Amino acid sequence: MVLKSYQEIMKANLPQEIFSMNPDTIQDEFDAYCEQYRSNEKYHEIRNFVTTQQLKYLFKKAKEILSGKGYESLHEDSSIVLYASDSECIRFDYDCHLSQRICDTYINDQEILMVISSKMEESGFFSNYLDKVKDFIRFWKDENVNWNEFQYSVPNIVKTFRTMDKTKYVIVLKKPCRIYPLREVLNFFGGRMNARHVISIIKRLYNYVCRLDVAGMTHNAICLDNIYFAPGNEVMPGEKYSINDIRIVGLYGGWFFTTSKDEKLTALPMEVRDIIPEFVKKSGYSSFEVDMLSIKKVARELLGDVTGKNLYGVHSKLCNWFNKTTCEKNAYEEYCEFERICEEVFGKARFVDMDVSI
Repeated sequence: MVLKSYQEIMKANLPQEIFSMNPDTIQDEFDAYCEQYRSNEKYHEIRNFVTTQQLKYLFKKAKEILSGKGYESLHEDSSIVLYASDSECIRFDYDCHLSQRICDTYINDQEILMVISSKMEESGFFSNYLDKVKDFIRFWKDENVNWNEFQYSVPNIVKTFRTMDKTKYVIVLKKPCRIYPLREVLNFFGGRMNARHVISIIKRLYNYVCRLDVAGMTHNAICLDNIYFAPGNEVMPGEKYSINDIRIVGLYGGWFFTTSKDEKLTALPMEVRDIIPEFVKKSGYSSFEVDMLSIKKVARELLGDVTGKNLYGVHSKLCNWFNKTTCEKNAYEEYCEFERICEEVFGKARFVDMDVSI
């Protein structure tokens, strides 16, 4: 079997452009493609991930077409059915499912569905998510600072409802097509990402926290399962992959825990509890430091060791930074200090345009 090129895969809109549509061989074809982009080191690692996601999308569409022709064995039923309080039936087909204490999250190419139990809403989590996202968007729209670019990093709530049996609350988000849960990206790379990609993601998270800080808010739940990631426009073989091509790092989850600066903390996710500063525990009020220390923990996890003790192949200055348990005096100075360290490690010119091939 002759495999299509990377360019052909990324340009394909229909599964028949890539697959034979023969039900007896299509699974083998899909497996061969995935193996090609899992093991062929002449490609950039981010491109491997993006191409694999495109193949999964086309394979799913192929199975839908073949199922309609009677090949039911090829159809996988990954869907959730909910009935809204107005009796509307909502069927949501998903590709990825994340289970957290507050909610179950279901993700497909275009939308994210968050399902919160009524017991959790007794603590106001559902309402807090909606209110804090709305307040944050209103603030930055009024400021009108790069909003057109930043808007894709913020949850785009298109529907909310309570189920007919009153046991669940539901939030539906619209998302860009090629934006993926960071947890899924990390799993694709076997639990460890290239340090330069990690730096790009962390820079955008720092920028996000600075925006939250200016808006008088603390997210309080920055962890892998709440972060979404979109690689940039694909590049052709032989070209370099610019750091600026990692286009979107979104915080779509975790707004259940977000507080304003004059608002006491009522809860924190398990992933954050072990890193909060002592003064936050004593005062009961959050601080930008909670978000900044959470980002450092995310960085350690992306680099392969959440403890920070075995960050192999990572420059010592970055290791020291990501293991540091204190912050600068405000969010902006913390961001600037991180930028300074990155320039020391990579050099100013290289940090703008990095070759991240394996």
